[in-house]
Amino acid sequence: FVSVYTLIEKRTQLALYTFFAYIIVFVAGLNDILYSELIIDTSFLLSYSILIYVILQAVMMSRYIAFSFNQVEALSSQLSSANKNQEQIISARTAELHQQSVDLQKYNEVRDKIMSIIAHDLRSPIASLSSLITLAEIGDKDDIDTIRTFFNSVKPHIDNLNLTIDNLFVWAHNQINSNTLNLTNLPLNAVVARVKPL
Repeated sequence: FVSVYTLIEKRTQLALYTFFAYIIVFVAGLNDILYSELIIDTSFLLSYSILIYVILQAVMMSRYIAFSFNQVEALSSQLSSANKNQEQIISARTAELHQQSVDLQKYNEVRDKIMSIIAHDLRSPIASLSSLITLAEIGDKDDIDTIRTFFNSVKPHIDNLNLTIDNLFVWAHNQINSNTLNLTNLPLNAVVARVKPL
């Protein structure tokens, strides 16, 4: 009954071979009963049928073990492939994080350069302007000519400060966006003439 039920429900090769092995043993047992009662004239076949049953079971078990081993090999191969994919993903992510670290370091260097320029090039004109405002606040009407002279001496510094701030923003933008420079010839006399009054 179990053999027939397994054959109907499972419908696997193992169930089929097991069913036939049980049939052979059953027929051989029936044959031996009938032969021992002298109903039929054959020989005892039960020992041969049990041997056939054991051989069939051994063959099926070895095939089942081989099939299981192949499945384990396939799963191991899939796991190895998945591990390689994970290694590639991790490697790509590590490279991306390294690039972000390099970019962050570059931005920090740009920030430090900007702070250095601000500290060095912008303090002097701002200090001059602050002194001029202080003089205008505390000075009396007789100091107007002195204040005007001071204004005239500070104005080029303020203009230079404005130009420095503009240049600083352009330079910082180019540093952050990694823009390439377009070099052009510049007449040096014009630059010297602009800076000379300082």
